Amino acid sequence: MAVDQKQNSFRYAVLLFLFRRTVEFSRLLPVAFAVRLGHGIGYVVGLLSKRELRIAVAQIDFVRRVVPEAFHENSRKIALKSFAHIGECITEIFLFSRMLECTTAKDGSVIPHFAHIRATGADLCGELVRNKKPCLAISGHIGNFELLAAYHAKCGLRVTTIGREPNYSELSRFIDELRTGYGAESIWRHGRAAASVILKALRNGRSLAVLLDQDTALESVYVPFFTIPAAYPRAVVDLAVRNRLRIVSTFIVRESLLQHHVITEEIVYNPDSPNVVAEIFEVYGKRLEAQIAKHAHQWIWWHRRWRRRPEVDYKADPSALRGTTQYISWLKDEENKLSKGKL
Repeated sequence: MAVDQKQNSFRYAVLLFLFRRTVEFSRLLPVAFAVRLGHGIGYVVGLLSKRELRIAVAQIDFVRRVVPEAFHENSRKIALKSFAHIGECITEIFLFSRMLECTTAKDGSVIPHFAHIRATGADLCGELVRNKKPCLAISGHIGNFELLAAYHAKCGLRVTTIGREPNYSELSRFIDELRTGYGAESIWRHGRAAASVILKALRNGRSLAVLLDQDTALESVYVPFFTIPAAYPRAVVDLAVRNRLRIVSTFIVRESLLQHHVITEEIVYNPDSPNVVAEIFEVYGKRLEAQIAKHAHQWIWWHRRWRRRPEVDYKADPSALRGTTQYISWLKDEENKLSKGKL
């Protein structure tokens, strides 16, 4: 045990050293060159990540059965491009001071003009900023989602992000410093204490931003995602509904090297509907599906999106949670059912 701890500590120290040197080195390079370099590194990481690549290919194989017209490359190529895309995104994070370059809008809008970002829904963002009332912004793991939070903060929205804390404390500190630098704050979701911190943020007029497109052990609602029911953690949406907050979906996609597009739309809901949370996720899910269909290589495919099933009590039977091989086999069965018209 002591030997393993020493090995892990040494490995962590080496990774941390390399991470810091990479940040410093990337800031010395021309932006376009640095991002292309990140693309290449991400691609290599994908080649080396055998387990994650298997999961990604299996999930793409299934989704292309649902929307075959959206996929013009083979599944493995799309999967590797998704790793390369993350490499670009991470490099851009190191270069946020340049990625967020903007000038004051000349048309009287509160939303500035960005050199590297264009926006659909800028009027809605401007309205939210002017109202100075908290809202809930729901996004997903598509495009450079960290840049998305920075964009909204730079527009004047008081953003508080909610997410699972990284395994490494140094990475948590880096993210906290990064977000503080562009005007946001982080709430790490761990234990009951997080709920009181979130409520305090709302009372202080801060808007909540959260990525809700991953399967978690949290209390969830199941809504079809590319035809198969998928788990969506519901707590923050329940909170928004109880407090009658405005809810928006917001996504960012890469259009070309160093150029991004933000799409923000309101999710209109009836807080008195008995199925309001599921209805909100249905709208959000359809919008996310549309972006994935258009920009397949920009979504994180290696997360097991359909791992938990609605009919299983995983607290009572933790062993029912499928491992990688079981999950891929199950998904292949679902793919076969779809091809035979049984789903």
